[in-house]
Amino acid sequence: MGRKKWTLAIVAVLGLISGCTGTKMAIHPEFGDASPKYEGLCGSVAVREVTPDKLYPPAGNLVPGFADVLRESGLAKEVYYPARPDDKVDHTIDAKFDVFFEPNMGSNMAKSFTTGLTLFLLEPVFWYNYNYSMKGEVGLYRGPLKVSTVRSESDAEMQMKFLSLGQAVNLEGETLKQCKQALYRQLLGELKKECSTVQ
Repeated sequence: MGRKKWTLAIVAVLGLISGCTGTKMAIHPEFGDASPKYEGLCGSVAVREVTPDKLYPPAGNLVPGFADVLRESGLAKEVYYPARPDDKVDHTIDAKFDVFFEPNMGSNMAKSFTTGLTLFLLEPVFWYNYNYSMKGEVGLYRGPLKVSTVRSESDAEMQMKFLSLGQAVNLEGETLKQCKQALYRQLLGELKKECSTVQ
């Protein structure tokens, strides 16, 4: 009888602990796994940086990543980044990226207070939420003439339980990476339409 009680107690504790950890991540819009491939529709392209209005240091500078994705997609035959005045190009792209971070401090602090007040009994109930938003604006030029401007936006939500907060740095890195990819993918689709029109 004593062994059964101890076994049940151990199972209950393990069940409680397993419910105390966890992480979630959601990216909007979803972008899938397959990278689109294009046929050099934009010709040779120079990419120039435009100073962003809003920075979030952990996200880094999004322009180099955009230039890499543009190169890998095949949408441009050649991608020059950073751009130089003597580059022989068909188009120039001015790229501006803003990153917004909402840590939901009030809500998350209230959850931490309540969790501590109940001696962690309510810990499995609460998820800590962190929201990210990325906005991209790309100006397409043919010579000195601005042909068009395309814009896109992606959002991400990262959630974790109290005992998983130690994984925040790694999870945030992956969240930001996927949010960037969703943003880049949308911009490539819009640029494809514009380059198809002006060719």
